[in-house]
Parts: sequence; C-alpha cells; structure tokens
Amino acid sequence: MARNSTPAAPPRRRRTQEERRAETRARVLDATIACLLELGYGATTQRAVADRSGVTRGAQLHHFPTRAQLVAEATTLLAIQLTSRLERQISELPRGKKRTEAALDLLWASFSDGLFIVALELWLASRTDAELAQALGEAEDQIAVAIMNFGHEIFGPDVSARPQFEQRLLFALTVMRGLATSRPFQPGDRGLAPRWKFARRQLLDLFNEA
Repeated sequence: MARNSTPAAPPRRRRTQEERRAETRARVLDATIACLLELGYGATTQRAVADRSGVTRGAQLHHFPTRAQLVAEATTLLAIQLTSRLERQISELPRGKKRTEAALDLLWASFSDGLFIVALELWLASRTDAELAQALGEAEDQIAVAIMNFGHEIFGPDVSARPQFEQRLLFALTVMRGLATSRPFQPGDRGLAPRWKFARRQLLDLFNEA
C-alpha cells in the first residue's frame, strides 16, 4: 500500500534588501505617527519610536539620522493618508449646487483629525528649531501640491474652473485652520459650531462667485 505523503512546502522566497529596507522604514514611520498622535511631539523621541517599532536604534538612525527628518517624513505620510481617505469620500459627494456645501463640510471635518493637532504642535516647535523648520518646509511643499490637486476633484469642474479657484481654496483652508487652532480649548466643539456656521456661509458665497 502506498504511503500517504504530504507535499513539501515550496521554498520561502527570501526578501530582497530593498524590500527589507522598505519594511523597516514603514515600521519606523508608522511608529512615529502613533507616537505623535498618542504622546505629542515633545514625547516623540527617537528612543520612543525605536521602542514602539521594534527596530534597532542603529537601523532607525540609518534611515532617519535626525529627529526632525523622521518627524517631517512621518507628517508627510500622515497627510497623504488623510488625503487618500478624503479622496475615497469624493464619490459620495452630491452633484450640483449642494456639492460646494458638502465639499466645505468634508474639508472642515478633516481639521478635527489628529493630524491637525500634530501639525499645530510641529509649527510651534519649529519656531525655535531651525532643522525642524527646514524639514517641515520641504514637507509642506509636497502637501500643498497634493491639496491643490485634491481641491479640484472635491469641488468638481464647475467650481474649480472659475477664476482664482486656487486662491479661493487657499483662503478657505486658512480660515478653517484659524478656527481649528482653538479646538483644544473648545471641548465638544461647543464654541466652534456657531463660528463655523458663520464662516461656512461666507465661504459658500466666495466659491459661488462667478
């Protein structure tokens, strides 16, 4: 009688050096984002990130020699993740006149995300940290391009084709950013709701101008 035999498992493919490098960077950046969101910038040290990621300190420093570089790249990745999430919601936006209202509400909702509080901390810290300021400046340039591309999609061709659309969008984001800076002092948004309601009306008029 033939003996039953279990087929040998195929040999496991060894990861390339590039794949290992990419995995290490991803683990470090994910850990940095988690630290920034949970602990804040002050407690997001290179040691804290290494402990959370499980990556050796030497390997981490090889990819990100300074804390400023690490934080700036993690912030860029977090912004990209937020933008990707918003892009997935574009298909749910209504068409016609209601789209501008929905687009503004969607953008405003993003300012309640943990990313904004992290960004606020970093902006303040960069005032006295030249290296962080330079790294953040480079990151913000990349983010600005992504926001402009995203803005055309979220508002749709009818609105985005109007004169000075990008200036209108930048102004709207500046208004939202200004309002959101008081969020930490307004538990439950009780103070922000009426302010946003007023600002929203003004922004609607701005975007609806021919």
